[in-house]
Amino acid sequence: IWYVKPEQTAAFENVWGSIRGALAVSAKPELKALGDSLHIFKAPGDPTPQGVTYFFVANPASKAVSYSPSPFLLFEAGLFDDATARKLFEQLSTSINNINPLPLNAAAAPIAPAAAPAAAPAP
Repeated sequence: IWYVKPEQTAAFENVWGSIRGALAVSAKPELKALGDSLHIFKAPGDPTPQGVTYFFVANPASKAVSYSPSPFLLFEAGLFDDATARKLFEQLSTSINNINPLPLNAAAAPIAPAAAPAAAPAP
């Protein structure tokens, strides 16, 4: 969960749009897969006292690479040159109020297969 300053949502979305765009065209399969698995949602309605709420869901989650924007995605993954990475990092760091990473577990039992139809009674 990311909490973003209400007046900084455009900057925040620009940074993540740039990261996701770079992941989409990466020549590294593990980075391309990371981008494909990352889903970003914005909570509707007015901001909370903490700011505008964004939820990041990685499905499936990568066990091979980090989702951390800094240092990995901006500086270490090779997605951006240093000047671009620093600019994006500045935009990101000034836009956020807080980050609260939480793992998620399935809350409902898996869907059971439909029961087989009853056999017709013998004549």
